[in-house]
Amino acid sequence: MVNSVQSSIEKLQRSVVRRKATDPSPTNAPAPTEPKVLDQEDLKLDVRATRSGAHSRDVRSVMDVAIFRLTKRKKCSNQTIRYDLSDGFVEVSSGPAGMATVWDYDIVIMAVSHLTEAMNFYRPGHGVKPGRLFRPPISSILRGDGGRQYKELEGALDRLRTTTVKIRRTMKERNGQRLLEISSEGLISDYRIIKCQNERRVKAIEIELPRRLYQEIVELKSPAVLKVHPEYLRLQSGTARFIYRLARLRAGETDCSWSFRKLYENSGRQGTFNKFAFLLRELIREDNLPEYSLAEIAGESGPLLWIKKRIDSVG
Repeated sequence: MVNSVQSSIEKLQRSVVRRKATDPSPTNAPAPTEPKVLDQEDLKLDVRATRSGAHSRDVRSVMDVAIFRLTKRKKCSNQTIRYDLSDGFVEVSSGPAGMATVWDYDIVIMAVSHLTEAMNFYRPGHGVKPGRLFRPPISSILRGDGGRQYKELEGALDRLRTTTVKIRRTMKERNGQRLLEISSEGLISDYRIIKCQNERRVKAIEIELPRRLYQEIVELKSPAVLKVHPEYLRLQSGTARFIYRLARLRAGETDCSWSFRKLYENSGRQGTFNKFAFLLRELIREDNLPEYSLAEIAGESGPLLWIKKRIDSVG
């Protein structure tokens, strides 16, 4: 199996090099366009206000599984998804408001990005140490003062607060002793919205970050955060967002391959396997994921998704 997979990868690599060499233009990327507001039911997030994205190491430890739903259609209320890992498991549980979506999670990305930037400013001795409360500018989350957008924001925050991620994993201490760690927190701990009673205008938003996420960014000397490409926030497909997060974690600056079946299991199985495989092949055909190229290669027990850092994205 290893030889056949390696052979397929080498053929694809030679094909990419030939295509680059014969392409008269310096890049195949489309011309930059004005950023658009995400067209979705759950939340209208103004992506222009989010300069960068980052994930704490706590989030990084589960970036290869979906800790949210990838679809906007099903609420997935009062459900639990379990992922068995080599060193433990991850359980994602939702409340009556429904499971948070990957688009709701943009709020967490924004909060972590701002917290990381604040700590980068604080560590050299500038400013004050940031706390767990994140107070985003209204314009960074809502465009306009419409009552519908306020309701969508409230719904997204409810889902983030009541979607709980429970992680159980075994850790190895320096002395060789193995410890079992179990943690459980919502995607956010709490929130508060202040709104004019007789108007649609929102005056202030306050979000409390989970303790574990905050500790991973603030209390470690070298927080393990992963930057998220700005184009990620404009991806309309939940499956595309899931694959991009996996690519950032596993492929990094090189490449990796995953079986279609394993990807389906790690996506939360929100739909049939055949539908998921169809969506993967659509992503491969379009091949417009930020930073990474996708290809399907043959595996001994089924198709594999090959993910490779684009040559023009290295560095």
